[in-house]
Amino acid sequence: MLFGGHSVGITNAKKALEWQKDADAVNAAASQPRTMAEIKKKWSDIKVDAKKRLALHRQSVSATGGGKGTPELTPLDERLAAIIGESLLGLHDIVQVRVKEQRQELNEVEEEHRNFTIQRTNAKKTHTCTQCGKSFQSKGKLKTHLRIHTGEKPYTCTQCGKSFTCLTDLKYHLHVHSGEKPFNCDQCGKDFISSSNLKKHLIVHSDERPYVCSLCGKSFSRLDSFKLHQKTHNEVRDHVCCDCGKSFTTSGDLKRHQRIHTGEKPYKCSYCVKSFTQPGSLKSHERVHTGEKPYDCTQCEKSFTNLANLNCHLRIHSGEKPFNCDQCGKDFISSSHLKQHLKVHSDERPYVCSLCGKSYSRMNSFKLHQKIHTGVRDHACLDCGKSFTTVSYLKSHQRIHTGEKPYKCSYCDKSFTQSGSLKLHERVHTR
Repeated sequence: MLFGGHSVGITNAKKALEWQKDADAVNAAASQPRTMAEIKKKWSDIKVDAKKRLALHRQSVSATGGGKGTPELTPLDERLAAIIGESLLGLHDIVQVRVKEQRQELNEVEEEHRNFTIQRTNAKKTHTCTQCGKSFQSKGKLKTHLRIHTGEKPYTCTQCGKSFTCLTDLKYHLHVHSGEKPFNCDQCGKDFISSSNLKKHLIVHSDERPYVCSLCGKSFSRLDSFKLHQKTHNEVRDHVCCDCGKSFTTSGDLKRHQRIHTGEKPYKCSYCVKSFTQPGSLKSHERVHTGEKPYDCTQCEKSFTNLANLNCHLRIHSGEKPFNCDQCGKDFISSSHLKQHLKVHSDERPYVCSLCGKSYSRMNSFKLHQKIHTGVRDHACLDCGKSFTTVSYLKSHQRIHTGEKPYKCSYCDKSFTQSGSLKLHERVHTR
């Protein structure tokens, strides 16, 4: 009776009469009589609870795209919905249709927006470069682009004098001097000066390597690395130095090379006044001050400040001397040693002693000679106090204390403290 009577639009007198009938019916069936006010309050609570359940049900159905709603509705819920004016007849089907309609409407709106954006972008690209035909949305972007053709670089670094075509590039460059790297990789902890550099780096942590070389099958995660690799196959060196004609595969390699001609050394040591053309050279140099030697020889446990010195040292153990003098046939373990040696064959002796007039082709030989006049022996043995003019003389001497004999005969099991002693000994075998 409670769920069947209360029609919409009845007068207050009729409504009061119906409520009285409902109250009489409830009290006749109930064990404990209730007033009309209590029954009205109970009915109000039932309606509020029903509306909440219906609202939750609708939200769930909409969220699942017209699927099964949670909570599920009981026959009582559906009856209550009809009484309080919340029709549920075919609700699932209605919601599904409505969701599909909304999706279709959204797709149409998105498509319309895309078309509008393309048209607006094309319409905005009214600023065209007269030299290459490229178009831009603003006059400012065209102006920046034109500097590629003109070579104009109006933004100059006050610390090293380097210039840039746009302010953004200058700001990124200033991070090199400040050491600031605000963009951090949450995978490995590495820091970067720009968000674009971080994005490129993040691909390293991904297994994705979409750029595959058709000639050797090698794959790359970044397009620029792939393009650079391709140049190794076709030997393209499209970055040419205007001063000497030497060519390079990348603009970065060319820029580093050009510092030889300009004398520019933008990387300054934070411990002394020395400066360098490359950041790697600065890093290696600063290890002289810090004492850091991260490159260890696995054969004798000697350590080095950079990888090049370690590789050069390893040739002492292997006996490899790949750099040959074409004038006397002598072999050397490094190109720098060969360059120093070549001065022997040259008549050029630019280093002249002001005290005795003796001249030298090499700076280190000249400095060593000066110590004869000054009597400087600045390399002292910690074991016996004896001092020497060079660090190599000190090292040779220290082997007396340590018993180290690194120079081993290739014919017998004898070993020696000095390379000269080994050479003299090996003549016994070769006579």
